[in-house]
Amino acid sequence: MQPLLLRVDDRLLHAKVLITWAAALQPERIVLASDAVAHDPERRAIYGAIVAEEAEIVIEDVLAAAALLQQPGAARSMFVCSSPADVRRLHHAGGDFTRVNLGGQHPGDDKRPLLPFVHLSAPDCEDLRALIAAGVEVEARELPGAPGVRVSTSELEALWT
Repeated sequence: MQPLLLRVDDRLLHAKVLITWAAALQPERIVLASDAVAHDPERRAIYGAIVAEEAEIVIEDVLAAAALLQQPGAARSMFVCSSPADVRRLHHAGGDFTRVNLGGQHPGDDKRPLLPFVHLSAPDCEDLRALIAAGVEVEARELPGAPGVRVSTSELEALWT
């Protein structure tokens, strides 16, 4: 089932996600789909301590999050993954979604800028191309009121050729 939003953000949950995206969409729950956070008690405690108005914060590994995407409650939920690789794994594990919001991918040594707020590595581009080939629409959008930019396979290929 398509969630309210499936966002890729390398910081997962922070003020921009809570204040802008959650406020605009008013989800019943925010699901952090991250093996790294779900299996690290310290990081899990930090993210679990964040309070979101009117939304329950749920922390799951990618496989468990894929199962949540198949439940009716997914339509009133926001899902956040930290990387395109996690989104690809989510889709491969049976996560039922057709759109991904790409944002908050910060600069790194192995990354190149696609947009001012989206920097991608070669493996990131490969994962996004695979999602697009599977019929998933990838749209880069920093904030809910900002215009979205549909990401194409040709743009991803050009970034690393």
